[in-house]
Amino acid sequence: MESKRIPEIRFLGFSADWDERILGDLLIDVSRPLKMVDDDVYQLVTVKRRNGGIVSRGFFKGSEVLVKSQFIIKSGDYLISKRQVVHGANGIVPDYLDGSIVSNEYLVLHGTKELSIDFFSLISELPSMYKIFFLSSYGIDIEKLVFNVSDWKKRKVFVPSISEQLKITSFLQVINNAITLHQQELTILKQTKQGFLQKMFPKEGESVPEVRFPGFIGNWEQRKFSEIATIRRGLTYKPSDVSGNGVRVLRSSNINEDTFELKSDDVFVKKDAVKIEPVKENDILITSANGSSRLVGKHAVINGIKTNMVHGGFMLLASSSQPYFVNALMNSSWYKKFINVYVSGGNGAIGNLSKGDLESQIVYAPGVAEQVKIGNFFKQLDETIALHQRELEALKETKKAFLQKIFV
Repeated sequence: MESKRIPEIRFLGFSADWDERILGDLLIDVSRPLKMVDDDVYQLVTVKRRNGGIVSRGFFKGSEVLVKSQFIIKSGDYLISKRQVVHGANGIVPDYLDGSIVSNEYLVLHGTKELSIDFFSLISELPSMYKIFFLSSYGIDIEKLVFNVSDWKKRKVFVPSISEQLKITSFLQVINNAITLHQQELTILKQTKQGFLQKMFPKEGESVPEVRFPGFIGNWEQRKFSEIATIRRGLTYKPSDVSGNGVRVLRSSNINEDTFELKSDDVFVKKDAVKIEPVKENDILITSANGSSRLVGKHAVINGIKTNMVHGGFMLLASSSQPYFVNALMNSSWYKKFINVYVSGGNGAIGNLSKGDLESQIVYAPGVAEQVKIGNFFKQLDETIALHQRELEALKETKKAFLQKIFV
């Protein structure tokens, strides 16, 4: 619509322009000072970035809380982290955190009869509000910006009537509930996977796992990792080799947690720059070097190949006759310990995983038939997790689309 005071999509029965209002006129500060007692126990909270919600930091005795100026928060309060607000660290206090405490590093707000706090929570997710949070903050380092509350309260937003606010909030709450449910299901699936990894692979110092499929007995055998998988280094190329089309180069960004995926910003190089074998279906892509050490060692089974592609110079490729068993083995406690010990990095250095170090590792492996069983089990579990992840991302995109069209 032509008027910037009217959203693109509206519910039936609403036609009036949205009003441009000053934030300070729509929100009320809330302050409940706490007289802290050393032996009493208090629950502290923090606000997650990107509108991720309010979460507990744990329970502490008053004597353990260093900042003595604390305030009580209640269910339904709106909480803003003054030092993280530019990163979207704000949200509504849930029921289970009622009675928790925060320091004066947080701003606590209520709505008014003209602004539902639930509606304001939706406004806070809009790019326009992120911009306002940034403009009302000062400092040099993005991680250390300080929120200028007074300036922020002078800024303006567009709001509809309270009845339209409630209608919009009710509609988007259905999507929020679906997102929360899918997130919970995804978390349970990931926890279930971790539980199986702990029980279906031998613990340190042992040669048999706690849980096995029926019909399999006997000790697992010690083998070098190079005996169960062949490792290849990736392609090193020059900037002049990059082409708009050609051969796709797989990088760390192609591993999304435990899932392989192609990206719209993947790099392509000229065919004559490729001097290594292309990757094959069911090869395992491994990050061998990265500026963030915590990303080194992440891996995923490659699938869905439709064109030629190779792995890049900061990657390794593992080929195995039982790729899904090897991939699961690389999610077990052995691999995590190996990464912690062997991956160098830190203090600005690039974390690095050596091909030789990985090849020389001693691991436990069962016979081929049991490897197949274990590999297929974790393959199906990973596919289920990936499906739930895609559904969750689709819901988030749906919500994002509505936020763009249902607000001014």
